[in-house]
Amino acid sequence: MKTWRRLHLWVGLLVALLVLLEAITGLLLNEPWLIGINRPSPGQADNLGNATGNHAGRIILDDDRWPGRRAWQGGPPDYAGGQSELMRVIRGLHTGKLANADLSVLLDITAIGLIILTVTGIILAITVIRAQLRSKMRKADS
Repeated sequence: MKTWRRLHLWVGLLVALLVLLEAITGLLLNEPWLIGINRPSPGQADNLGNATGNHAGRIILDDDRWPGRRAWQGGPPDYAGGQSELMRVIRGLHTGKLANADLSVLLDITAIGLIILTVTGIILAITVIRAQLRSKMRKADS
């Protein structure tokens, strides 16, 4: 049981850092004003960088690192000329727009909740690690 707790602690700590990174970057993508960036209007999106076209809200940018390869900004292209209903729902949940509902506030609340839970989890994990080290030091001194 002790091995499982140790494994859970260290894997949880590592994954917590990744979840924290995802939550923070997701919040910043959804609310760019938090870092002083305004969202471009649809008309401005066509004039960004060396954009070669705008397809269904996505900007195709030439990628100078690999000639002939294009990077899709705003998500990958629709495969096979369309999407399944499941993919529409999944994309809608991750972009904050599902049917005619704007879920961006729900995404913000979720991201803030994940940030709080992850930071407090990291603090608790560090507390447990410190307590374990103190216990080992006391045993060594005895």
